[in-house]
Amino acid sequence: MSEFSKKIAVKLKNEKALPIPKWKFVLRRVFVFGFFLFLTILASLIFSILISRLDEIDWWLDLPSFVWLILVIFVLVMSYLCFKKTSCGYRCRMITTLVMIIAAVVVIGIVGYLLGFPEMFDEYAM
Repeated sequence: MSEFSKKIAVKLKNEKALPIPKWKFVLRRVFVFGFFLFLTILASLIFSILISRLDEIDWWLDLPSFVWLILVIFVLVMSYLCFKKTSCGYRCRMITTLVMIIAAVVVIGIVGYLLGFPEMFDEYAM
């Protein structure tokens, strides 16, 4: 054993360090992946609302449309950062990850728009 390894072994023995249970790592992994899925679905729903707003009015003159756009970008960035914390996310290149997330958001957002989610949101919000 090297000198460094001996020092660490003595320090662990003196401090009575216990290993962290596996369930804590599993719970963290499930939480991070679930939060990633939540953020992706949230970005998709916001994107469907943005599509409906762009369809109705001149979006470059409307401040709420810019707020929705900024919100979509913010949630996309948060989703990307959350994906990088998953057990397989660190291996993917940034551009590949962003393209996959954006494609998922656009597809789910268009499906949400076609299913009428923005109208349901407007009825519930009013």
